[in-house]
Amino acid sequence: MKGTITLQRLMILPILALTLLLAACFGKVDRVVTNYYVLDYQSSTERQELKQDVSNGKSLQVMNSRINRTYNRNQIVAKENFYRVRFMSNDLWANRLSDAIPNIITQRLRTYNIFSNVSRDSGQFDPDYYLETNVLNIEKLEDKDPRAYLRIEFVLRDSTSENVILTHRNERYYPLTDDSVVYLIQVFNNLIMEETNTFAAMCIMHFAGRPIKKPGIDFQDPLTAPEQYIYQQLEDQEANQVYGELFLSTKAPITNEMLYRVEALDELNTKVSEHVGAFNSPLYLIPGKYRVITGYNDDIRMIMNVFPQQRTVVERNWCELKVRVLDQTQSKVRQIYDIWIQNEDDYGYTKVGTDFSLSDDQHGIEENLWILPPGNYMITLGGYSWSDLKDFTTVCLKKGDSHTLTVVVDPSSSSGNIMV
Repeated sequence: MKGTITLQRLMILPILALTLLLAACFGKVDRVVTNYYVLDYQSSTERQELKQDVSNGKSLQVMNSRINRTYNRNQIVAKENFYRVRFMSNDLWANRLSDAIPNIITQRLRTYNIFSNVSRDSGQFDPDYYLETNVLNIEKLEDKDPRAYLRIEFVLRDSTSENVILTHRNERYYPLTDDSVVYLIQVFNNLIMEETNTFAAMCIMHFAGRPIKKPGIDFQDPLTAPEQYIYQQLEDQEANQVYGELFLSTKAPITNEMLYRVEALDELNTKVSEHVGAFNSPLYLIPGKYRVITGYNDDIRMIMNVFPQQRTVVERNWCELKVRVLDQTQSKVRQIYDIWIQNEDDYGYTKVGTDFSLSDDQHGIEENLWILPPGNYMITLGGYSWSDLKDFTTVCLKKGDSHTLTVVVDPSSSSGNIMV
């Protein structure tokens, strides 16, 4: 009997130990917190000049927003480039955007007293007009300069004839100087309200019988406060350009930043502005024609067109060269070298540039990557000219080539020639 009890106790002890071990393991698991965000009405973005003392006597029903399918979900959307999106799994909308967006638009239009009645509920009255809103994009653009992006459309429709009375479409970028999601939601909120302000001003002008003209036209009559507001917004809208991308890449992997220049061109290919881009990173530009300038001596030039919301990839019509100098023990040697390109007449060489190879002591540094035009090249060591025909080697580089030239030397040589 005693043996049986002792055996049972021995069996229970491992079970208790395992239970305590599992409890300790599960206790260390970090729970991922899910954050929920709302679009909330902010009176700070109201415009006093749009508030009306007397309404137009018409009623308005604000319909549910139509949300582009990509964004009609709980997850907040981040776009890594023009065609790839990411859904923030732990940052969610607390309410459906199709309901949240028209709710704050309704509050704004009520505040301005343009219509005698503004409602979301169709059962309260028979409205004179319907307001439809279409949200085509509402996303965070992720790059080295993150931005919020909104593309939205307002459509005012007559309830009887269902004819469109007026429309307002716009797309807006706004830089995100704060990385927090809270600030991103605040920017979304403000962008929606600012576009609602513009739509409200358009409604005021429409019901006052004042047609909306293109910005820049001289007006005979003094402008009302809502008119001054909307024309300023329309001018800002024209200046708010949609961007495209320019992309140059190296074939060889690099960790150091390598820069190139870009010149914006007019119809006569005259430079009007200049930008600086980095290889392997997209450069955001206003759509148009550009001259891309790269190469060690700025001798590689290409004219490219950048299109809205598209990436223009520059064809790699240059070649790449790295020069590595080793001794006979396979150790890196710091050595001065010159690169020369053969002249087009096949006689003689022209100097391209000078640099030093890296030694084993130079940690965390990579060999210089030369961006060169296709051609025949000579590399000389020790400061010799191409005409000395001493301590040199040659290499032919074709368009698109990426070549690492390894030169073996004997630094202790007494013959005057160090190249093996």
